[in-house]
Amino acid sequence: LRKILSFYTGQSVVSIKFNYGINGKPYLLHSGKESSISFNISHSENLLVVALINHGQIGIDLEYFHQIGSINWVINNYFSLNDQVFFSNLPERQKAPAFFSAWTKKEARGKAIGTGLSSKIKHDYLDQSSLITLPADRYLLFQEKDWYLRFSPQNNYTAAAVIQSIKKPKMPFFN
Repeated sequence: LRKILSFYTGQSVVSIKFNYGINGKPYLLHSGKESSISFNISHSENLLVVALINHGQIGIDLEYFHQIGSINWVINNYFSLNDQVFFSNLPERQKAPAFFSAWTKKEARGKAIGTGLSSKIKHDYLDQSSLITLPADRYLLFQEKDWYLRFSPQNNYTAAAVIQSIKKPKMPFFN
């Protein structure tokens, strides 16, 4: 992370300094003040993703597709009533991919605004786009209140980034 931030800020790796917001979200310091560069990281299994934005806030989440025995409990306790109804009407084979798609969006949004899952606001995260399985070389970018980016960095993974920005973000990807 320090090497990546060093590349984008022009600071040496050892001079990279962090501070933390109220709920523990890290941010970059530059000359003792909060930098205009916002970053976020997530990892799952053997993969790590890093997201950066200049002027705005960003959150990212990555999930490896794995068996979860408590999907219904999570949906009923952490998702909106609309999402609960949408999810309950899905065929069984679509539930896990839709869940991971919605979960990464939800987690990324919480990380972007700095609340994590502690936010009491229950937005709707499940819709027809949640049912689209993306190949590793494709992404979906759409705007609701914030910009949402869904992508699959490798097979059997899904990821989402939430970008709080007025402008449409540019999407360079690096492996």
